[in-house]
Amino acid sequence: PCPPDRIQTIIGCRNNSASVSWSPAIGAVSYVATLQSSNGSMYTCNGIATSCDVTNLPCGQNYSVTVAVNGQNCNSTPSVGSPVATAPCVPQNVSANINCGSNVAAVTWQSSQGAFLYLVKANSSNGQTANCTSSTNSCNLSLPVSCGVTYTITVMASNNNCSSACSTPVQLQSAPCPPDTIQTIIGCRNNSASVSWSPAIGAVSYVATLQSSNGSMYTCNGIATSCDVTNLPCGQNYSVTVAVNGQNCNSTPSVGSPVATAPCVPQNVSANINCGSNVAAVTWQSSQGAFLYLVKANSSNGQTANCTSSTNSCNLSLPVSCGVTYTITVMASNNNCSSACSTPVQLQSAPCPPDTIQTIIGCRNNSASVSWSPAIGAVSYVATLQSSNGSMYTCNGIATSCDVTNLPCGQNYSVTVAVNGQNCNSTPSVGSPVATAPCVPQNVSANFNCGSNVAAVTWQSSQGAFLYLVKANSSNGQTANCTSSTNSCNLSLPVSCGVTYTITVMASNNNCSSACSTPVQLQSAPCPPDRIQTIIGCRNNSASVSWSPAIGAVSYVATLQSSNGSMYTCNGIATSCDVTNLPCGQNYSVTVAVNGQNCNSTPSVGSPVATAPCVPQNVSANINCGSNVAAVTWQSSQGAFLYLVKANSSNGQTANCTSSTNSCNLSLPVSCGVTYTITVMASNNNCSSACSTPVQLQSGPCQPLNVSVNIPCGNSIAMLSWVAQAGAVKYSATAQSDNATALYCQSTDTSCFLDGLQCGAVYNFTVLASGQTCNSSNSNALTAGR
Repeated sequence: PCPPDRIQTIIGCRNNSASVSWSPAIGAVSYVATLQSSNGSMYTCNGIATSCDVTNLPCGQNYSVTVAVNGQNCNSTPSVGSPVATAPCVPQNVSANINCGSNVAAVTWQSSQGAFLYLVKANSSNGQTANCTSSTNSCNLSLPVSCGVTYTITVMASNNNCSSACSTPVQLQSAPCPPDTIQTIIGCRNNSASVSWSPAIGAVSYVATLQSSNGSMYTCNGIATSCDVTNLPCGQNYSVTVAVNGQNCNSTPSVGSPVATAPCVPQNVSANINCGSNVAAVTWQSSQGAFLYLVKANSSNGQTANCTSSTNSCNLSLPVSCGVTYTITVMASNNNCSSACSTPVQLQSAPCPPDTIQTIIGCRNNSASVSWSPAIGAVSYVATLQSSNGSMYTCNGIATSCDVTNLPCGQNYSVTVAVNGQNCNSTPSVGSPVATAPCVPQNVSANFNCGSNVAAVTWQSSQGAFLYLVKANSSNGQTANCTSSTNSCNLSLPVSCGVTYTITVMASNNNCSSACSTPVQLQSAPCPPDRIQTIIGCRNNSASVSWSPAIGAVSYVATLQSSNGSMYTCNGIATSCDVTNLPCGQNYSVTVAVNGQNCNSTPSVGSPVATAPCVPQNVSANINCGSNVAAVTWQSSQGAFLYLVKANSSNGQTANCTSSTNSCNLSLPVSCGVTYTITVMASNNNCSSACSTPVQLQSGPCQPLNVSVNIPCGNSIAMLSWVAQAGAVKYSATAQSDNATALYCQSTDTSCFLDGLQCGAVYNFTVLASGQTCNSSNSNALTAGR
């Protein structure tokens, strides 16, 4: 197809659209219009008509314009139209700052693409306008001088053909108008200031300032046309200003009338009463901002008094009343306000004196419980007891009673009660005199008469005592008592053995009795013992005596008296004791007596006993060698009824005999060469003595054995030898011949020599063993000759 011509492009400045038109082209099936921006971006529209619109083109761009024709088979070359440009972009990031002094607004913005010039406009809320132009991105805009005005500022960019839309408007506030009609009301009670003013045009907020005479500043602020400044220092003069804060600028402060806060509350108030004149001297520390002071006193009974002063002291005449509490306050004032009352101080008049005094004596612990009726105005009370010797004892407190403890016993006391007030004291009130319990009797002693059963009790006199009561309580529940006005008393006690009496003395007067004295113990005679048993130790001649316990016993003594009058004793606190080393062969009577604390019992008699007989002495024994009977004798033993004689042989054989006299024939076993050990033992019905000192008795020795003879040839001497025999003391050898003289030899050894053998004689050789008492039989004869 043929290319198009007469291409025209109209830019839509408001919406950045391009309306492209051209003349019809021969052979055209459709058309394509293309706008290409300087950055290479392409935007198209197409159709069969000879115009079309390209919309939403970017702002601030230059565009080349071409139109191409689409044929049935081929397309034409594009035809070029005149270049165009879209409207500049809307200025962005517009800001405006006002110079509150010159009222010039410095407006800035970000450069807009495609812009050649900028127009800045300001429209005020009161209809005034201002503008400026610039080819850069800032402009100084001179604004009309008006307080409390809001300016709406916009920026518009333009090129040779189009202008952009206005920028997003920014608001700019001129300085607000100053406030007027300022009023300040002081809150006297809490030292606050309520400041108010008329509304100010252009105000964003307000600041009220109170400046004290010492330069301190106190503010309140807000968007309302009033505000409160609290916790202002007392007694200060204040200047008052109100300033208006605008959006960008502030107004100059408006000045209100000066004000003053209430005077400070008077401090360190003190009051001292003159108890004689009843005038209170009241002083205080001067209060800042005060012109005058008012002193008030209100009494607890409804009376009042007051005085005024321009200084820091005042003498206040009080009504005369006892026991009244005055509450005193001081208030400071200026021309407008009065301070709060000072912290009240209490002032007490002299208290009223107490009455109805009663004193109760605690007899057990010598205390005095003093009570009285309440006294008006009392801070505390002091009760005083003064004894007859001038000593004083007190108790005190806030109650209407108190106890005086640890009073000396046996004293008379005067009683007074005084009232202490806060500032003055009452005169003492006098109560009835009292007396404490008598002192406890001391040094109590009791002596018991064992015969009459009367206890003589004495003690040291007790101070304050009129009468004494002596009591005795026995361990078995019996009682006894006596009374006396002196320091002794004889007390008859019930007769009872083994009874412990606990004795106390108590002193009394008309009102009280003392505690009992330290108890003393007194013991009656003990009861005698019974069931006495005595066991004799036969081996060591000791006596073990036992008995049943005796009531009241301190210790016991057991006595054994022999038939010859000798006495042997043992003692102790146990119910048995041992008497040792008693003489042998004696009969003994047995008694047990009881030692008490003060008296002893009569002795109780046990069964008689006897010790073992004495050991037999001077024992001797002689043997009859023929009969082998030993005649044993000894010296009679004291206390013996019977004797037992025993013989023990060295080869283990035994023999014994008994006798009631001092001799006994003891048949011994027939044995040669045996040693007998003989003892004698004496006995009575209960015991046997130890064995006597043993005596030795020897039987005859045995016949010599293995006798041999040796006769050397041509010799007249024969040597006999044999084996030694037990019990042999010596040996006798004999050689007998029918035709020769007999030969003899003796030896303590086992051989001997016979000299004088005759030639041709035949001898019978024998050997005889001799013991201590008896001899053996001859050995068997041995025949030999020379």
